[in-house]
Formats: sequence, structure tokens, C-alpha cells
Amino acid sequence: MSLTYSRRGLLRLCGSALGLGTAGCLVDPRDKPLPPSELSSTEAKDRAISAEDAFLTERLRDASCLSNWGTSPNSPSTQTRFIERTAEGVRVEVTLAYGYSKGETDVDGASTAVYVVKKEGTERVRGDDVSPC
Repeated sequence: MSLTYSRRGLLRLCGSALGLGTAGCLVDPRDKPLPPSELSSTEAKDRAISAEDAFLTERLRDASCLSNWGTSPNSPSTQTRFIERTAEGVRVEVTLAYGYSKGETDVDGASTAVYVVKKEGTERVRGDDVSPC
């Protein structure tokens, strides 16, 4: 992740203070959560995909009626859509493919969900219910 202009300036100031022999910088910019504006869209999308993959894995793994299952987070059918940046975080919609076998039936599906991605976590705020049994 690249540093933003304001963080670069703070680091430059800290480096100058240390170089001049002063006490240095008392605040480490990594100690504070970054506001949504400093979370890249790519990172937010990647984290939303990972969160939906974890959601589907939990639902399918715990379904005792299934003989086989899987998710496809790296497939071309995985889609993400940036929705907006808010004070709450970055909203991202993600569609992720999955499949399972139940008896003699094979099912291919996709789950769509909306996540709020923050530096300190990712929250599923809306999405398809996946309950195969």
C-alpha cells in the first residue's frame, strides 16, 4: 500500500526531527485506524471477496447434507462493485460463485453481498442467505 501525501509529510517531518537530534515523532501514523478515504478500492474489494469466501465456506462446511462443496474466489465469475465511501467505511458489493453436491444433485450458484470494509475489519451488512440443507 502506498503512503498518502499526508502520511508521507508526517514521516518526512519525523525524519527531519530525528536528523536534527530532537526527540523525534511521538505519534506513529500506524497506531490509528486509517479513515475510509485512505483505504484503497482494490484493498477494500479484495477484503470483501475474502470475507464472502469465509462466509460461504462456513455455511457450506457446516451443512451436513452436502457430500462435496467449494467456492471460487479467483474465478472470472467473481465480481466486485465499489459502491461508496462513507464515514463508516468503504461499501463494496461482491458476487462469488460456489457449488455443492447434495445426493445425486450438483448445484452451481453465486452469492451476492454488500460489505462495509474498514481498516480494522470487514462487516457483511446485506446478502444472500446460503442454506443448502
